[in-house]
Amino acid sequence: METGLYVTFFTAGEPSESELPAVGPFNCLVVRQGALVADRRSVSQAGDFGGGRWIEAELELQRALGQEPGGARRPDMRIAAPAGVYLRFASFENAAGDEPLPELGPYTIVVVTRHGVEADGEALASRSATRDRSWVVLRAGGRALVGAVRPDIAFRTRSTNYHPRIHPARLVAQPSAAGVRPAPPPERLVPPAAPVIKPPAVPVVTRVDAPVIRSPAEPVIRPPAASVFTPSAALAFTPPAPPPTASTPTRSQQSDSVEDRPLTDDALSPLRARLGGALRTDFGAEQTAVSTEELSRRSARRWAGFVLVGAMVLALGAFGALAIRGSLSNTSANVVGIGKAIKGAQFDYMVVSVSRAPDVSAARAQGVYVIVFVTATNRSSGPATLSPTNFRLIDGGGAQYPPLSESDLVYQSANNPGSPLVWMTSYAVGQAVSTPVIFDVDATLRGVQLMILEVPSVRVRLD
Repeated sequence: METGLYVTFFTAGEPSESELPAVGPFNCLVVRQGALVADRRSVSQAGDFGGGRWIEAELELQRALGQEPGGARRPDMRIAAPAGVYLRFASFENAAGDEPLPELGPYTIVVVTRHGVEADGEALASRSATRDRSWVVLRAGGRALVGAVRPDIAFRTRSTNYHPRIHPARLVAQPSAAGVRPAPPPERLVPPAAPVIKPPAVPVVTRVDAPVIRSPAEPVIRPPAASVFTPSAALAFTPPAPPPTASTPTRSQQSDSVEDRPLTDDALSPLRARLGGALRTDFGAEQTAVSTEELSRRSARRWAGFVLVGAMVLALGAFGALAIRGSLSNTSANVVGIGKAIKGAQFDYMVVSVSRAPDVSAARAQGVYVIVFVTATNRSSGPATLSPTNFRLIDGGGAQYPPLSESDLVYQSANNPGSPLVWMTSYAVGQAVSTPVIFDVDATLRGVQLMILEVPSVRVRLD
């Protein structure tokens, strides 16, 4: 489907099998009271319809343009465009005081009936009761435009301009209410530069040794430098020694330092009595034993250190895994903007527009429909097919959302004949075909990107 405006003439309430195919594409349209002004680019057919219905659609267009007698038989129009529809309430005759209003859009579908104008399910304007049957803008068009009256409606797409007789609005500041969205000028879109993503800083962990807790009454014993501690010595218990005899050396006869004299059994008797008989000296091996209480405290401190170090290692490992995963998810993909060509092995892709709608004709979203129009060009040696499952929607956290299948109610079918969205199934070699990829996501979801499974290293920024 070529870019441009496409018009479907219909009568409200008619069965789907009687509906005509869309005609177009048009560079611009102006809907007037009882007339249609259009600048047609070429002759194209949207959908697979028989020759009789196609000819009938062409005759209906000629009647609406005033080139065939009798007038239009189907008074209502459905206007759509792969790149989005922009509109402006204005006066084709440029009457005094009928300055064009600020532009509205882009919209996926705009329906113009005998009684009002509706865009993506929103009522934009209604017919006045005056003789000229002008359009009265409603609240959905923006609070600053409520009550404004203009006789005509002008339409364009992202890549085309309005009819030359529709002058730009002189208003500099456009209303900020919902429904009034500024349209970019029809110029080549330059994708923004990819953001520079810095890796997260690795925290510095300082080792903290477990404190050593001593009993206030516990004596500090310094063993000789050549002593060797053995568990067998620590677990050996001897009964308390008898009181010291007259042969025990006096305090004045002892050395000032324990390390400067040999330890004898008689000399250690008072110390052994104070420690409850938990200390024993082997003179042959010069070994020193400690109490089981001290051994338990040392063992507890050692295990506490092991547990602390193990917890730090696990925490660092988990943090490093999360940091690496976040770094890979953010830096491994090249993010481009709308309008950037993406080359794949079988197809070349380009996202031309994106829009949101709560419903499409008879289909209503659980959250909101995100409608992405993708142009695919078959680069293989023969005809090929494409499925919606070739695409994914990705949010800022890396979560992926699958698209709706081509059999979903949102696409045009016998259950939803009013939907203008048709999934294209045939892709001829070298021909660019535009098809809508539709997602049903939470209405608050923002910052999403489109990923094409054929080219997973490139993503398209949609918001």
